Amino acid sequence: MKIMVASLGLSPDDDRLYHKEIRSLLSAGYEVVLVTRGHAELPPADNFIHIDLGAVNITDYNARLLKLARRHSPDALQVHEFQILVVAAKIKRRLKIPLIYDAQD
Repeated sequence: MKIMVASLGLSPDDDRLYHKEIRSLLSAGYEVVLVTRGHAELPPADNFIHIDLGAVNITDYNARLLKLARRHSPDALQVHEFQILVVAAKIKRRLKIPLIYDAQD
């Protein structure tokens, strides 16, 4: 099962995002595609892709996230910020996949 995780604001090597969430998913046997706006040297792992979209604005991030979801065909999408919920809902409908919204504290 492939999970796409999308975050606008969290660093790819954020303790909660990578070291807890992503590594837990990988340990459980999931394939993970992480889409962020930041670069980090992450340890290589089987079944893991990090896509750094760079310093794009929210509109461009959303458009690229939609294209990436079509290309990678995830089985579920998890997003971390409300600013991408509209495009996430569109992805959910088009790909007929579950959407998880993880509202950070």
